Amino acid sequence: MGQPAYCVVAGHSHIAAFGVPISSRGSAPALSELAHPSRRFRILTGEWPRTAAYWNELGRIAAGNTVALLWLGNQHLSHHLLEPDQRFDFLLSGEPDRWLDETATLVPEALVRASFLLTLRRLPPLLRLLQAAGAHPVVCGTPPPSGDDRWIVDYLVNNPQWFRFQTGRPWLRQFNPDGPIDPGAIRLTHRELRYKLWVVVQDLMREIAAANAVPFLACPTAAQTADGFLRDEYRCDIPHANQAYGALVLEDLWRQVTHADSAWAPDRAHASV
Repeated sequence: MGQPAYCVVAGHSHIAAFGVPISSRGSAPALSELAHPSRRFRILTGEWPRTAAYWNELGRIAAGNTVALLWLGNQHLSHHLLEPDQRFDFLLSGEPDRWLDETATLVPEALVRASFLLTLRRLPPLLRLLQAAGAHPVVCGTPPPSGDDRWIVDYLVNNPQWFRFQTGRPWLRQFNPDGPIDPGAIRLTHRELRYKLWVVVQDLMREIAAANAVPFLACPTAAQTADGFLRDEYRCDIPHANQAYGALVLEDLWRQVTHADSAWAPDRAHASV
């Protein structure tokens, strides 16, 4: 019997939802097993920011395996967590009944899409490289934002180390990451706008996946509130979800790969990648 197919989880910071560090500084990319009854999941860790060595190693181990990619996914918060001086909003075409701030500058959804599409320009070539290497890529959606403004403000005030980790984000320039943060000075972008921006990022990833004949695995609906935000029990830090969320993703991935490929028919012949 040949080596069974694996699902290799890889990508940017949202791999933290699987209980691994975002960054393994000074270490070569490393593959480890994820806890799942199937024993068919592996995860690739490495230095942050991701280096060429990380992506090269992913290409090396990809052949014959599913590769579940978590590509970026924080764009809606990295530039839009805090309210800018010139407020804006847009009508989300897929959910036209969402709240709209008519006192803000209204911009076309196409403009929002164009700004985020630039951040995803490296995803299509990576998908094609993985396919050429004999892998079966899956693009994974990323968790929605929290809709709890008070929790977000408290997190910002009480976690200065998170500021240091986020050094370079444009909305941090108004704060001193080494000093106390005045909660009264924090003006968050409206929760509805944060949600709509996240939806645009997910839509773009879904479209890129479809254009490359790759499945898209959306955020587990069980992790969302009735109005689309991340449920409290799945929060980790402001942009990331926790291991309970990661467990939901693994179950969705398991259903995806076993349904799509007979190579994933359950067996107990486990070998190393």
